[in-house]
Amino acid sequence: MFSASVGPPLLLGPAFAKAVDHLTARSGLSPLARHCRAFFCPVAAHRFAYNIRLSALPAAPPAGAIPMIASRLALPRIVAACLLILCSLGAQPALGETRELRVGIYANPPKLMLDPAGQPSGILGELLGEIARQEGWTLVAVPCRWQECLSALGEGSIDLLPDVAHTDERARTLAFHKTPALHDWSSIYNRREAPIVSYTDLAGKRLAVLEGSIQQAYLGELLTGFGIHTELVPVASLQAAFEQVAAGTVDGAVANRFYGDTNAATFQLHQSTLMFQPARLYYATRKAANSEVQDIIDGYLERWQAEADSPYFRIVGRWIAAPAPSVVPREVWLAIGGLGLLLLLALAGNTLLRRRVAEKTEALASGRQALVHSEARYRALFDNQHTPMLIIDPVDTQVLEVNPAACSFYGWPAETLCTMTLRDLAALPATATADDSDIGQLFSRQRMADGREREIEAFWGPIRIDERELLFAIVHDISARKSAEAQLRKLSQVVEQSPASIVITDLAGNIEYVNSAFEQATGYAQSEVIGQNPRVLQSGNTKAAVYHELWLTLGRGETWKGEFENRRKDGSEYTELAIVAPVRREDGEISHFVAVKQDITEQKRLRAEVENQRLSLEVQVRQRTTELHLAMDQAEAANQAKSAFLANMSHEIRTPMNAILGITHLLARENPTPQQAVRLGKVNAAAQHLMSVLNDILDLSKIEAGRLQIEHTDFRLADVLDHVAGLINESAVAKGLRVDVAPGNVPISLHGDPTRLRQALLNYASNAVKFTEQGCIQLSADLLTEGNGSLLVRFAVQDTGIGIAHETIPQLFKAFEQADPSTTRRYGGTGLGLAITRRLAELMGGETGVDSEPGVGSCFWFTARLQRGKSSVTDSEPVDPRATVIKQRPQPAPAPAGDEQVLAALRRLPDLDVDAGLHVVRNKLGQYLHLLSMFSELHGNDIDRVRGALASGDRENARIVAHSLKGVAGNIGAGDLRQGAARLEAAIKEGQLESQLEPTLGAVEQQLQALLQGLAKALPKPEQSPAEIDWPLLRQLLNELEELLRMADLEAYRRGTEQAGKLRAALGPVGDRLVGEIEAFAFPEALETIIEARRTFPTLANPRPAPASGAVNSAQSLGGT
Repeated sequence: MFSASVGPPLLLGPAFAKAVDHLTARSGLSPLARHCRAFFCPVAAHRFAYNIRLSALPAAPPAGAIPMIASRLALPRIVAACLLILCSLGAQPALGETRELRVGIYANPPKLMLDPAGQPSGILGELLGEIARQEGWTLVAVPCRWQECLSALGEGSIDLLPDVAHTDERARTLAFHKTPALHDWSSIYNRREAPIVSYTDLAGKRLAVLEGSIQQAYLGELLTGFGIHTELVPVASLQAAFEQVAAGTVDGAVANRFYGDTNAATFQLHQSTLMFQPARLYYATRKAANSEVQDIIDGYLERWQAEADSPYFRIVGRWIAAPAPSVVPREVWLAIGGLGLLLLLALAGNTLLRRRVAEKTEALASGRQALVHSEARYRALFDNQHTPMLIIDPVDTQVLEVNPAACSFYGWPAETLCTMTLRDLAALPATATADDSDIGQLFSRQRMADGREREIEAFWGPIRIDERELLFAIVHDISARKSAEAQLRKLSQVVEQSPASIVITDLAGNIEYVNSAFEQATGYAQSEVIGQNPRVLQSGNTKAAVYHELWLTLGRGETWKGEFENRRKDGSEYTELAIVAPVRREDGEISHFVAVKQDITEQKRLRAEVENQRLSLEVQVRQRTTELHLAMDQAEAANQAKSAFLANMSHEIRTPMNAILGITHLLARENPTPQQAVRLGKVNAAAQHLMSVLNDILDLSKIEAGRLQIEHTDFRLADVLDHVAGLINESAVAKGLRVDVAPGNVPISLHGDPTRLRQALLNYASNAVKFTEQGCIQLSADLLTEGNGSLLVRFAVQDTGIGIAHETIPQLFKAFEQADPSTTRRYGGTGLGLAITRRLAELMGGETGVDSEPGVGSCFWFTARLQRGKSSVTDSEPVDPRATVIKQRPQPAPAPAGDEQVLAALRRLPDLDVDAGLHVVRNKLGQYLHLLSMFSELHGNDIDRVRGALASGDRENARIVAHSLKGVAGNIGAGDLRQGAARLEAAIKEGQLESQLEPTLGAVEQQLQALLQGLAKALPKPEQSPAEIDWPLLRQLLNELEELLRMADLEAYRRGTEQAGKLRAALGPVGDRLVGEIEAFAFPEALETIIEARRTFPTLANPRPAPASGAVNSAQSLGGT
């Protein structure tokens, strides 16, 4: 049985059909004639099959069988068969039925466009034209733009629209066939001088995108998800997009690869490395309309794409040089078989067969050559692509082929990569359960050859190579983008969750964003204010000048800070503290304004309330202070009167007591009876005790009344210690106690008040004997510091007695106080001894203290300021030039006539700001000249003093000298010297070694000497000497007064009144005011006056105030000894 499938009917006309009927009737082939006539007639069926039965022929005919068959066939029968074969080979199809299709055509070469005749052209246009030609359809081209085409298809104005990508949204209204007509993807085309290599490069850019295309929606969602702000500019056509890029009005254009590859060179554009959104393209119709057209198109595409030499590949190859088929079509073999039969019948058929074979052979060779060129072209495209690309087996994810960019990206050579699978490349978590079919997870994060891991974004799709269904993948490194996204998310969360209101506006002030804090603060929802101007919040209470200053500041590109009086949505008013700043693009241009605002209504209310309370409290404090001052004055007056009375009555009290003790002693020597002796002993003991109490009370009163004067005489330390030890020795031995004396490292000869030292030590030693039952008592002295001709000596009495609890120690040195009331009952005593010792130590420039442990013993100590005494034994001691009393210091004489010359000379000095120095002394030239003269005399050797202190290891003293030089230099207006001294002080603080400090020391020394030389030439020569003033001791007195005044200690009153004459003599009007303020208990004002005194007399400036207790009696020698 031989059967053939015959194509569409032939349009040969009725005359030819009658000829066929005649021939077939004569040959007796009436069934074949009927089929043949139906084949030739235009009204015959669309397709049919005919059979030529050759069942009578043997499977292998013997020799001469064919001639025998031929001899049997009459000539008409042979002619009919030849006509049938010729018709089957050379027939042209005819329309089976008439259908008119309105086809939307928009310009998207090479896929779709209109030819010069107005017919569909391009790949999809010609494919549709071929189908229409074979189906007998009439195509009516309807030119339109893309968005117009989509709208026309939805409205039914057109029947069919080629080049439509399938999306779920479109599938709701449009119908698609099953087999895609083309595979495509998108890319971004830009000018070469503005490359785009990653999605983060799109930030702030403008991209032209075809309006209504899937690229527009896809990129909008993608970039929004990444937090990348890119302006998508809709255009009507891809040509318009490329024109805008070439003109520079946009930064890039989004286009499919067919259009981009064909037209990029024309516009001198460059394809970026970003390729995305693989798409399948279809012929779309309206849903539920023209479904049979979709079925027919689907049938042709499915059959043509399976045949290498089909019209599909010829058309695609003609437009983009697609691979040509290498398979010989079945029709060729049918033609060859038919021609073979025809050769048996006529020599003419043989010639026709040769010609057709030659034509087909030439076509196959041309196809193979096109295939070679096409493969070379796409190989070059694959290898030269800057984006990593992989060919993958979808079955096991084996990597089959990679381009050089992929090797560079992963770090492995191609040979290694082609032995790996996607699972080998994937950096999966330990808990990951993805299999090889989960391509997305395998591509989410991948490892490199050097061990690093990168976040990637991959686009993949099917590709057919050598009859194999594979996957192609395009890989982008998005690690930087992921990091940027994380930062953007964090920033977004911070902005959204900020407790402060945040508002972002455009340059015209229109609101583009507000956070939730703004909604809570104002009552307006975000949707209510977007696009509005912030003036919707204005209450009318903010001055116009505020807004004017705001816009002036922003216009200068600066940040503005101020307050607004605004109104909420509910009408309530509030105050906002706002900071408004410009936001700049990468090119520096201002694109937006951002405002950070905070509601400070409650803060302002509280501040006002606190201010009112403060003012009220100040009034009350001043009133109460005045009352307290009055009460203190009264109490101090009463105490002074009491103390003065007791001090004045000391003679009247002691004289009778001495008489009682003397008479008692005389009676005891006149042989009294035993009973009388006992009674006299009791009287003597009671009198001795009473005398001791009276002495303590009177001494304390004398001290409080200021009647106790400290003597200044030479004495030997050993005499003081031995005397006290001798006084307590008898009672100590009686209790079995040992008394030791340790003079320590104190000089042998001292200058001070030995009587008060003995009294203070005796108070301690008597208590030690009283409260010690066993062990020993030690009297000791130690030299703590020495400087400026003064010794700070620490005297101590150590016992092994009952000890004192730590919580009771603070009460010990108060008058009439003891550690424990039971102590008085057991041991007796008034509690005045320690208080007297404290006052004596203070009068001698020292302080008191105790270290004790209950059950172990106590160590009572006090310090005193003494001097070295004159003796036959000379003790070596270093001489500090700073301790020398300033005597007969020369001062510049008033010279009004020469003031201008002096000022002119001073102004010529390079490192001296005369105006700044005059400002310190309130423009008093005489004081300023005196200040400069004192600076020259006192600070000329400061750098040597710093070096000496550093050499001896005394870094603190070195720092103090540098600090003092810094302060004095600032006071006289020597700015450079002040900065150098500040650097030196900071370097000493940092602990730099002496060798490291030497460059700084040298630089400061050079500045100092240059200034001193200039002052020596500019300042007038001294002409007179002022009265002798001991400025260091005066400075110590002011330090003491300042400390007492700050603590509101009434002792400041006594100190100030005692030294009133010396303060007035040294400080002049400033001293008068200071004494008056202290006597009036105006302590805050007195503190200000002390500060003014230091400004007026810079010599009094003290870099570090000394403790009040350390210089109490230093003022005793003020003004000379």
